[in-house]
Amino acid sequence: MKEQPADSPSRYFTSSSRLGQRSSSRLISVRLPEGLLQRLAEVGNVEALGMSDTIRLVLERGLSATKGARTGPNMKRKV
Repeated sequence: MKEQPADSPSRYFTSSSRLGQRSSSRLISVRLPEGLLQRLAEVGNVEALGMSDTIRLVLERGLSATKGARTGPNMKRKV
């Protein structure tokens, strides 16, 4: 594993490989607290993903769960 600078968020991730370059991907910047970054690294390390792929995966899962929750049987539809 390539040694990361001490202040690099990537230092928590054991994998730095990317699943593939997506032509429709956009580069964004986000500030995350240390604890959240460590939680993301736990997910990424279990699934052997680098930081970018882990953040993408967690966002997709979270948005899918939120979408399902909004359309659940207990939710009232706004007309």
